Amino acid sequence: MARTLIAFLWICVGLVSCGVSVHKGSALVVHNIKNFHVTHSELLRSLRRRFSSVTVKDSKSVESFSVRKAKRFVFDMAVIALAKSSQVLAICERLELFDFYDQGGSVLFLGDNFATQNYRMVLSLFGFDTLTVPGAGPFLNVQQDLSSRQFTIQKSDAPFEPLMRGVRDGLLYEGGGVATTPYETDRLSVFIPLPPKSLLVNPQNQVFQTRGPTVGLVAYAQGKYVSSRMAVTGSFKMFSNEFINQSQGDNFRFMENLFDWLQFKLMVVTVKRFAFCKELSADCENNTVFKPRDKVHVKFQAFDETGKQLTNPAGFFIRLKMYEIFLLQELKAVEIDGEIFFAYSFEAFDHIGIYKSAVLFNLPGHQLVAPGTEQEIIFRIFRTNENEIFQIRALPFLIAILTVFTSAFLVAWFAIGHDPKGNHSK
Repeated sequence: MARTLIAFLWICVGLVSCGVSVHKGSALVVHNIKNFHVTHSELLRSLRRRFSSVTVKDSKSVESFSVRKAKRFVFDMAVIALAKSSQVLAICERLELFDFYDQGGSVLFLGDNFATQNYRMVLSLFGFDTLTVPGAGPFLNVQQDLSSRQFTIQKSDAPFEPLMRGVRDGLLYEGGGVATTPYETDRLSVFIPLPPKSLLVNPQNQVFQTRGPTVGLVAYAQGKYVSSRMAVTGSFKMFSNEFINQSQGDNFRFMENLFDWLQFKLMVVTVKRFAFCKELSADCENNTVFKPRDKVHVKFQAFDETGKQLTNPAGFFIRLKMYEIFLLQELKAVEIDGEIFFAYSFEAFDHIGIYKSAVLFNLPGHQLVAPGTEQEIIFRIFRTNENEIFQIRALPFLIAILTVFTSAFLVAWFAIGHDPKGNHSK
């Protein structure tokens, strides 16, 4: 028994020393693509490296699949790859993907110009829409020219650098586009917009122009109140072995980065050492009660998913909310006791009351983790023993009052005690 335990410990030490991570969770893949295990084996291999179990289901067999066990979902990520399918909504409802997403799950939709049109009802519930142009009809394909449906997305056309890490040349694409609806756009956008001079071609080979900058090839959404993420692309071929090989592995690297994003391993910002202080220092005591004319200092540090500290405060805001909202926007990166902090200083509000604080981060595609930043900050009035007998800033008002009283006295004195004819009254 002792030898078995020692051997087990040595194996654990060896795994740690070799950098082998222990896989956790499970993934569900639902598809309707013929020979999916062969055509998308690289995608499945990537998922099996990330999760302890990967369940692959044909779209026709989801009816017999139990998505919950003891009221909990049996998967942590869902990959839905459907081509030329009109059963998208039924499949998503059977898998309870809407509840899954609302409870913090991650979802990846892969389709084509036909499937994205049938995704329309599903995507609208997440804030997306399919690519439609008045008069063009459904099933629009995105192309660079009429001679080929395949085209390359240049690296310079993808604005999100973290998702393009490792990509050398560009991404091979074939399929439709995805648009964002005009509402609820604070938590969703496009990762890869339509490249310049893109053509929208309908099945009759008619060419139409794009609808606007909210149209993309890869779009995303994030939960507003829970840590959930979703990505959707109009090309199920984008992560196929064929396109991975033709792109010299660039499509695979993008897919790996996208999986990292869905698992909150990419584009995540964490706030630490957040505090309201009366005296600005690195380890100042957190204060939540301030009286009039107190100097209030807010400071915190921010780190990315790798633990690297951020030094640019752009995109960060501090919100104080009561009946009205105050946004402290002009945060500055300052050095305090040899450390870099984002800080903002102001005088305690004249509007007394209890304010709720929050740190906001307005950078698309990023998730903010800010524990301890939602506090109740009280701006109160002076207590009886705190009132000052004489206040310097009240001196102008005191002078004005004395001037008014003196002027009134002189006017009354002249009016009563002075006779303009020289006849003094008894």
